[in-house]
Amino acid sequence: MFHDHEPRRLGYRDIRTRWAVVQSTVGKLLAASAALVAVVGAIALSVLVLAVVVTGMLLVGAYLWWKTRDLRRQMRADMSRAVFGDNIIEGEIIEGEIVRDDGRKDGDKE
Repeated sequence: MFHDHEPRRLGYRDIRTRWAVVQSTVGKLLAASAALVAVVGAIALSVLVLAVVVTGMLLVGAYLWWKTRDLRRQMRADMSRAVFGDNIIEGEIIEGEIVRDDGRKDGDKE
């Protein structure tokens, strides 16, 4: 007979096995629900941070657009003066042809 062998008790092994199954099932359910809560919380937090960042960017963009409107108006006026000259009347376009006389005759070469 072996001395290190534990004597068998009736029903002892079945109770321990069932309790381990219950513990592991409850543990798995708790772990799964905790993971689900963590994932949902992370998604909610990321959506909130994204909304705050986008709102901040829109506010900064609107502020810069508002503060530079006079500068843009001046730049448009300067561009029209550079293209059409200083003495133009708004809305009037004169088309024509430029003829330059440099004093040479048709047969003269440079």
